[in-house]
Amino acid sequence: MTDIEAVQDILEMKTEADDELSKLTSKEIVQLDSAKDADPQEPARDLATPDPDRVETTRSRVVRNTDLAHDMKRMYDYVCQTCGDTRRGPGGDPYAEAHHIRPLGNPHDGPDEPGNILVLCPNHHADFDYGRLAVDPETRHVMHTYEEAVDGTKLTIADPHDLSDNHLEYHNQIIAGSEKQSTE
Repeated sequence: MTDIEAVQDILEMKTEADDELSKLTSKEIVQLDSAKDADPQEPARDLATPDPDRVETTRSRVVRNTDLAHDMKRMYDYVCQTCGDTRRGPGGDPYAEAHHIRPLGNPHDGPDEPGNILVLCPNHHADFDYGRLAVDPETRHVMHTYEEAVDGTKLTIADPHDLSDNHLEYHNQIIAGSEKQSTE
């Protein structure tokens, strides 16, 4: 075996592929990539790397109400409540993310309800997650730790979105970590 077509033949045999490839040495596998039409500067080193160890795991996660998230995004026409920007996906469709002000999982145990959700661009979603953004529960003014264009602006709230003051206070104190942000 000295060309890429030989490897493709082995892979197409499915059940026998692992047995056939396991018989090859690392050097032989690297040589397969240096076949007649291949670039000799780019040998298939990844083929020579042994498979990484794998571990079977079980994971538990909170099931989110995706319909609610979609409804919230449509309510705001996929516009970030913080900066007013609309992002676009690969096909040109509008893109926004639903952010839970008080996170759903442990230890926060926030509810999956409209009063706990903001519609944000990916950047401001990350900023909320990292505690870089806070919102005054009384005035709805946005406080951003480094983005002057957003700091001091007012959060956009669509009618009939009833945003929870309690979740904003929780975020400001626990996530953003500032008593100052919850009272300004």
